[in-house]
Amino acid sequence: MATILLAVPACHFSSSDRFCNTTKTRLKTAYNLALELMASGHQVIIEVSGRVSYHQSGPMLNELMRRYLVSEGIDNQKIVLGKGVGIVDDSQNVFCSLATKVMATEVHLVSSRWYWLAAKPFWQKYANTLGIPLTFVGVEDQAGWRTWVIYITYGLVVRIATGL
Repeated sequence: MATILLAVPACHFSSSDRFCNTTKTRLKTAYNLALELMASGHQVIIEVSGRVSYHQSGPMLNELMRRYLVSEGIDNQKIVLGKGVGIVDDSQNVFCSLATKVMATEVHLVSSRWYWLAAKPFWQKYANTLGIPLTFVGVEDQAGWRTWVIYITYGLVVRIATGL
């Protein structure tokens, strides 16, 4: 069976040692999807982004995400700490991982629908470049209207500026 990479972009911190509810929702969705895929015989690798700390001596957001997945029973060896933080970095680093160290044959992006509005051109560009199937797995979160407006606007600006 195929090796599938589940890419889980971080959202943000809720305090110096905790991630926000949106990040937790993405992780729960990725966890459940990983169990489902493994039960059907697939190998699963989960890459979490968020290489940023709340303060200089604090844990990285992606490390907190890794700890959560391990506490839920995901093997630490199946988790890759992504280097990115942000829409462009997330997509570029996931596909760099695929090209250099992770031997996945497809990618499932587990994120919020508002994130996908702005990020889609970048994720699709890198997937198409490597010829790797990309599936978006949308999660339900508590984003308000301001988040939606910001990301719709951001998505339009990205498409106009890059031609993607």
